[in-house]
Amino acid sequence: TTMACNNISVSALITYALSGAVVFFMVASSLSSQHMQATYHYSKPFFIVYATTSALSLLYPLLYLRCIIKARYDNYVHLDDDDSRDNSSNNNNRQHQQHSSQASSSSSSRISLSFSNYLAYIESLTIGVSLRRLFIIAIPFSITWMISNYFFTLALRHTDTASALAIEQVATVFIFILSLIFLKMKIEWRKCLSLLICIGGVMMVAIGDSLMMENDNNDDKDDVDAPNRVLGDIFVVTCALAAACYMVFFAKFMGDHIQSLESVCVWLGTIGVIVCVTMWPILVIFHFTNFEIFELPRATESIMLFAIHIICAGLFNYLLNYGIMRVSPLYMRVVTICSLPVSFLLSYFAFNVKFLWWNVFGVILVLIGFIAYSVFELKINRSTDSDARLATSGDEHARIGSEMDGTSR
Repeated sequence: TTMACNNISVSALITYALSGAVVFFMVASSLSSQHMQATYHYSKPFFIVYATTSALSLLYPLLYLRCIIKARYDNYVHLDDDDSRDNSSNNNNRQHQQHSSQASSSSSSRISLSFSNYLAYIESLTIGVSLRRLFIIAIPFSITWMISNYFFTLALRHTDTASALAIEQVATVFIFILSLIFLKMKIEWRKCLSLLICIGGVMMVAIGDSLMMENDNNDDKDDVDAPNRVLGDIFVVTCALAAACYMVFFAKFMGDHIQSLESVCVWLGTIGVIVCVTMWPILVIFHFTNFEIFELPRATESIMLFAIHIICAGLFNYLLNYGIMRVSPLYMRVVTICSLPVSFLLSYFAFNVKFLWWNVFGVILVLIGFIAYSVFELKINRSTDSDARLATSGDEHARIGSEMDGTSR
């Protein structure tokens, strides 16, 4: 019992640490993207998303490097044994030539062996899915990924981060509905109540933010007009719908195949490769139609923000996908709601943005709803694990009893 309690507490700590990291990197990537576009006027939303997603393809060579280092280390021990046998021979010159040829042949075989082991290693991570099939499955997910991230980045051109994150939380409702339909999620009234508290807090924050922007006469703080703000809201809702589809269908179709941190690397690396190889023509089309002129960031601040955004967005997406696999899409959606109060706190203390009491009460409700939902989620997972352990223990006792009966006979 003590060991089970310790395992549960460790699992809870890992879940909360994962939640905090997701919130931090989500806010950091959003703020860096907004200031890169608004403050330093590098408004290239598609190229920002394209570069950020293509950078995920670097996960493949990193996994290959890990595999080939391990293979060469294993072969190094084997070569040491060959050297000891070669040194004990009588003809030194002939043995030296033979050893040289063996070393070169073993080196080439080592490289080919590492590559074959790498492919086998990749397919072993995605349980039951070959590498070719993985790329085919990842194509619609890559499209959904780009739609979600592009429209959110595009919305930051017309609104601030806090407003975008507030409206983007409508994805929680989409995920809840899709989870009921496709994941056959059971309706728990306590979880539904917690979810409603979170959504109520989001609505209060949105109302307070709208009132604050309408009452603010400072052009530096309100640099978007009403039509653009409405357009930004439409972009964010589109992003929310695409994100909900990605999270739910990822859990449905890949939940049984992506079950480790390394398998998440394979999945995100696959999306990065697909986006990098197939979506560069959109950059060319946008450039020659003057929809988005291709241009690399020039200012030092823009370059630094661009690099920070790529790193933070990559870590956010990696941890988010791992959280979907570890817990559930709806739980990770509730976790991202906590980015809302964090973004408001950063805006208040770091950028001296003033907020109304609507915002304060809304943030409090969001935190209460998140804590309640996470507690109920962990309790449900705990009871599920306990039931599974009891069922396994019962089957084991039944098997032992049947064996004893057979022996007595």
